[in-house]
Amino acid sequence: SRESVMRRTCWMLVVAAVACTMLISTPVLAQESSNLVRFGAGWYATIGDANDVADNGVAIWVSYERRYSEKLGFEVLAAYSDYDPIFDLFGRDIELTPLMLAVNYYVKSSEKFELYVAPTIGFAQLDVAWMGGTESDSGFAWGAALGVDIPFGKDKWVVALSGRYLTADLDGVDFDNSIFHAGVGYRF
Repeated sequence: SRESVMRRTCWMLVVAAVACTMLISTPVLAQESSNLVRFGAGWYATIGDANDVADNGVAIWVSYERRYSEKLGFEVLAAYSDYDPIFDLFGRDIELTPLMLAVNYYVKSSEKFELYVAPTIGFAQLDVAWMGGTESDSGFAWGAALGVDIPFGKDKWVVALSGRYLTADLDGVDFDNSIFHAGVGYRF
């Protein structure tokens, strides 16, 4: 409907404006490495009503974080998850593409690891290919993350691990996921 398209457009503009502001702003404290790019693979386990639609999915993801202080960073994360649908015998393919904005709060930082928690908001698009046709729906998404970065090499590289919860309001149904991301990151 026209109302849902307007609502999605407004939310997309808000997320885009906040992301652009974060990326062009100067960090509060000058740090040697105030930028971090992370990327890797993920496991998206559907929970709740989403179990009726799809089984678990595998994903690829990438994120960019800008640190504004020792304790605070803002992160933009994009992912693509391909699910093994319950109805795959009928040729059904389900894909989720979230674009999220997170406020990373660093609970513990040391030379051995950095532990952070992060509330997240954004958008998610769900595409369902079914018997030659494709249905798409996008909606507001929110969640939380608990992550750890473990430095290695010359402290520019990190092992990036996180557990996340993501729910997206798609066609009036909550599409919930319990997520595990594993990858690497590079500080600059």
